Amino acid sequence: MALHQLRKFSYRALGFGGTGRQFKTRPDDRFIVGYPKSGNTWVDFIVATITARDVHDVNFTTINSIVADIHSESPIRMSRLPSPRWLKSHDYYHPSYNKVLLVVRHPYAVAVSFYYYYMKNNRFDESYKISEFVESWIKGEWGTSFSTWGAHTESWLDRAQDGRLMVLRYEDLKKAPEAAVRNISSFFELEISDQRVDETVAWCSAENMAKLENDGLEKGFRGFKSARKDIQFVRSSSSTTRQTLTDVDKKAIFEAWADVMKRVGYEA
Repeated sequence: MALHQLRKFSYRALGFGGTGRQFKTRPDDRFIVGYPKSGNTWVDFIVATITARDVHDVNFTTINSIVADIHSESPIRMSRLPSPRWLKSHDYYHPSYNKVLLVVRHPYAVAVSFYYYYMKNNRFDESYKISEFVESWIKGEWGTSFSTWGAHTESWLDRAQDGRLMVLRYEDLKKAPEAAVRNISSFFELEISDQRVDETVAWCSAENMAKLENDGLEKGFRGFKSARKDIQFVRSSSSTTRQTLTDVDKKAIFEAWADVMKRVGYEA
């Protein structure tokens, strides 16, 4: 038995649960859930900044201690966190998740962001074109642990109970961040002042998060210690080096998930 398999078995045998879908939940856990590259880290930062003593306490080296990632954190450490826990998950629908903020993003943008995420982590280089990636991604050959974008999103929309789920579109957060911060606070029953709303929006802006990413590169954050440092985790949609989807790519994505896209207000 491989070491990582033995470790997972030991965690479960000792009653600590595991990572991912084997994670041991509590009734008062509060989840931030989204298909990968949907703006999850951005929303994690917003929640962390809302709840932190001081906004300056939130950065890429401290974020996991505030909003813990159930896919990477030790189950033993997770079991020691006080309730209520703030948790990040990429999982498709899970019946034990009691309070869920679901982050969704247009799949065209997700495809591009996911492509650069894998490139950053040395899964392939620039010779692997984005159209090749999109074709495989739609089939579920990338991000296999989390299902496809369509199946993941639909699983939450279909099965989550009323009052336990808030859907937040990345595009709405980008367009009106102040309103989104207030809505997030209300959903999680957190009091927030006008000043903290303004501080949260400023601290979690793309510009500041990019700076925080650069500040944390040498220490490593959320699994990127050995990743390519020439590709930003916090990427600008106006990057001049950014590959874009072709009309053929977009057509393929829309044909695969048109019904789900329409349910969350996305057009071709």
